Amino acid sequence: MPLFYFDYDNGEGSGLARDAVGSDLVDIGAAVLEASHTMAELAADALPGCHERLLAIVVRDDLGAAKARLSLAFRAELLG
Repeated sequence: MPLFYFDYDNGEGSGLARDAVGSDLVDIGAAVLEASHTMAELAADALPGCHERLLAIVVRDDLGAAKARLSLAFRAELLG
């Protein structure tokens, strides 16, 4: 199975944290699905208490080439 790496940015301004371990997954579709689950976990940790945040995950293959990017933009606005 191919090895995929999941670099993430939690939106705190420190940039991408590089995954040095990686995960063996069947294909890029499985890697994107795994990244979407990871994004949900990242959002659960990063969003409470903030008003605006941009989260991102870049999926790289075993050669280091970026194969997918997932992003999530959050904004809380008071109305009225």
